[in-house]
Amino acid sequence: MPKLLHRRRIWIQLSVRRSRLNTGGVNLRPQEIRTSMYHSPFYDMLYRLNLDNRWRVIVQTKVPDLHMKDIEILLRGFAMLIKYETYAPSMARFLNQFSKDSEKNSEAQNEYLEKFFQSFLAACSGLSEDAFINLRSKRFNIAPL
Repeated sequence: MPKLLHRRRIWIQLSVRRSRLNTGGVNLRPQEIRTSMYHSPFYDMLYRLNLDNRWRVIVQTKVPDLHMKDIEILLRGFAMLIKYETYAPSMARFLNQFSKDSEKNSEAQNEYLEKFFQSFLAACSGLSEDAFINLRSKRFNIAPL
């Protein structure tokens, strides 16, 4: 890892720890921290997918979640698709490692994953709008992911 990138990551980690000690501040959620620490072209791809209207219908919200829950759902889906055989609790640790590994993705890998997800969205077009919604809570059902 280049020295500058390593220093930036350490600075972010220290900043996040300090922000949690700030009693007047807002605690960041794990995905908000993950997004800052492991930002990469893979995450840029997740942001693009998160804005796709077909995805917004599936998660039943017109705008992205302030705390990036929808990004975490996408991340969790890709992580389980690609690295399911290495999964061991905790999910947060698994997603952190997957995010770190995804920093090394080639442009071709990210393009393939984006097209793959778009084909998933196309395949879902015939489903009812609440196909992925928990009937009791009326929210997106993450359990299968």
